[in-house]
Amino acid sequence: QVELPVAFALKRDAEGLFSAAMERATPAGPKFRQWLSGEQIADAYGAPADDAARVLAEARKAGFVGTLDPTRGVISGSMTAAEAERLLGVKLRVAPLGESLLVQPESTPQVPQRWRSTVTAVLGLTLQLPGTASSAAAPAATSMTASPSRSLTCAPAPAASGLMREYYGLTPLSEAGKGGRGVRIALLQIDRTSQVALEQIRRCYGVTIPVVDTIKVDATADAVFGSDTEESTLDIAAASLVAPNLEGITTYQFNPYSTIAFPLVAAVGDALAPAGGPQIISTSIGYCRDQIDAATVATSEWALAAAAAAGEQRQERADDGGIPNDTVEKMRDALKAAGAIRGSSTTTAGERGRPASSGFGGILRRTRRRCRSARRATWRSPCRRCRRGRRAVRRVARAVPRRWAWS
Repeated sequence: QVELPVAFALKRDAEGLFSAAMERATPAGPKFRQWLSGEQIADAYGAPADDAARVLAEARKAGFVGTLDPTRGVISGSMTAAEAERLLGVKLRVAPLGESLLVQPESTPQVPQRWRSTVTAVLGLTLQLPGTASSAAAPAATSMTASPSRSLTCAPAPAASGLMREYYGLTPLSEAGKGGRGVRIALLQIDRTSQVALEQIRRCYGVTIPVVDTIKVDATADAVFGSDTEESTLDIAAASLVAPNLEGITTYQFNPYSTIAFPLVAAVGDALAPAGGPQIISTSIGYCRDQIDAATVATSEWALAAAAAAGEQRQERADDGGIPNDTVEKMRDALKAAGAIRGSSTTTAGERGRPASSGFGGILRRTRRRCRSARRATWRSPCRRCRRGRRAVRRVARAVPRRWAWS
């Protein structure tokens, strides 16, 4: 009865949307920064409203729980394995994955015949589940929710905030009083955020941490994410150092074995909603090229192009540093000594990021991740297929315009 993430990619004018995004990001062009709303994107480039509504209604009758995104390019949500098998005729299997389990289709899900004039592909239906032992006992919560240690010893790094602003070329903005006021950031993550670690960073380094909200994109159990504090917590700290006046940060947490298309569509959908949402979308997750199907790439590119056409800023680096490793190591060691973070992550020497990339992303990484044992992998994985995959992801990244949204 576990709800599995599933999405239906609709027929849309992707090339038209890409061209519109490029026109609005070309300084010499007549449409430079004439951003589009979600409704304008849907009417000009999305699927016909009646067709999309029909597919959504029929899917809901079959047990699907989800929504149509504002651009009318994707219907995303979830359904149980039994519902998916009845609607899509797909067989799902459960296989052991270390101490956990992995649910995935035996073959590529096919679009029902009656939908093929509107739907181009079915995405998802893959989810990592906790094993019997891990599901019986919740993960240790001390590193996530325990009170900060009263005997906290802080590492000497008083200039961290200024160092980061100088490294990223933001000192002039800081001196002008522009530190992200009114801006909300979306972080796409596959780990848990430690409020304890954020409190330790706030107390040690005088960092103003904005309100952090978490949206669970799928039905992943907390036991899957574990209790280790990983990149997302440091990304929040880095963003707070660089932009001390942020309105808030929203993390979109999704299953490690699912596709990034799901949180990306969710974040862009929130950004394009009439009520408004994040102005910056950031992630530091890389995938092996041979483990990403064309439909997933096309859906992710659609979401990125929609964000670009609407004037959203996105950052997709997975290997940047942004601050000298000795400073990061001191901060990490102090937090570990205080009991705020745990885990088997390590720093990699000499990693430096480019301007306009996400703060600490990639400095802390697991050392045993391999393509052959996981559907996701870091950019610096020794797997040859993963190294080839970097080029493909970078090509996608370069194809989408970007702009800074600091105010």
